[in-house]
Amino acid sequence: MNDYRDFEFVTQTQLAAIYGIGTKIMGRWLVKAGLRDSELDPTTMALQNGYCKLIRNDAEIVFWVWHRNKTIAALRVAGYDAECEQPETILATGLLGPFSLYQTNEDGFQVRNNDKTCCVFVRGEKVANKVVALFNHVDGRGGFGD
Repeated sequence: MNDYRDFEFVTQTQLAAIYGIGTKIMGRWLVKAGLRDSELDPTTMALQNGYCKLIRNDAEIVFWVWHRNKTIAALRVAGYDAECEQPETILATGLLGPFSLYQTNEDGFQVRNNDKTCCVFVRGEKVANKVVALFNHVDGRGGFGD
């Protein structure tokens, strides 16, 4: 998944891709985070604080782009967290049970190690609970040893 780290501003489609969701859901999240109004236009706060700006592409189409870091921070404050440790980091530190579940947004969950670091991001509560149960089962049998 591309996180567009090298981009200062991203489109709503690119922003949604960071979270692994559709653009319509991202639009609702931007409203809930106070960055868009009910008419789906950027709020005065978003405009005045540099969360978004209008750009024109080569085809002369004008559209909004979102400041990647500021917008992700605002979404995090609103309860939408895209950040989860990268797999190479997880493998370096190991999987540390027992595991627990943490809801990050309306349909997103983190499976967390016993030290509260994220080891897996899962969509859907039913699936997330099964992953936690599986991880705890394997961990209880010594399956995640060093």
